[in-house]
Amino acid sequence: MADKSARLPDISRALPVFPLPEVVLFPHAHLPLHIFEPRYRQMVDDLQQRDEPDRLLAMGTVMNGHNDDTLGDPPVFRIVGVGRLVESTRLPDGRYIVILRGIGRARLVNEVSGAHPYREFCATWVEETIASLASWRNGLATELKALALAAVRESGEKFRELIQRENDLSVLVDLISAYMPFSIDFKLVQMANPNVLGRTAHVISELEGRMSPQRGKRIKIDDDPMAN
Repeated sequence: MADKSARLPDISRALPVFPLPEVVLFPHAHLPLHIFEPRYRQMVDDLQQRDEPDRLLAMGTVMNGHNDDTLGDPPVFRIVGVGRLVESTRLPDGRYIVILRGIGRARLVNEVSGAHPYREFCATWVEETIASLASWRNGLATELKALALAAVRESGEKFRELIQRENDLSVLVDLISAYMPFSIDFKLVQMANPNVLGRTAHVISELEGRMSPQRGKRIKIDDDPMAN
């Protein structure tokens, strides 16, 4: 497949990273955030000074300890979701409500210190891989969509609409991974895997397990899914 990173902005110098526990930003998903810490208010101020395509922010999942999959202090998971700031509202007391739209996966290379009060990292885009046979992708997309729709309760109308109109396997598996209430460990495995078929198999296995006669409960999703 074509190298998607060639069509994405340069993030090799300094990428703002907003670290939060239990939060993952997947490509194609929207994530609302409440920004109240002064240094991250400054980050939003700085982002708004840039041209819209360059208002990029990565979500760093804060981990409990240091290992080969983490970077920095406090440690964050090396694979991050990079989002574009698509909406922001400044409250009277200076806090922000913002919305990010995920545009890609990236690997953190090293943390940059000193330039700004908020955390910044050098990073590189993670290139996605997928089998070239369109028939495979179409068949898996149909199976995955049917399984996801069967698994959720009737209350998740917005999720259902989102899934029903999407046919691209890569987008579909990331949206399901983002909006369904999977565990943080599951989501991090999905973020770290650049192989679309591998991510799809992982989601199918998880959904089939949840729909098994032994468990047999449908998954509850809010009418207005919040990505994590």
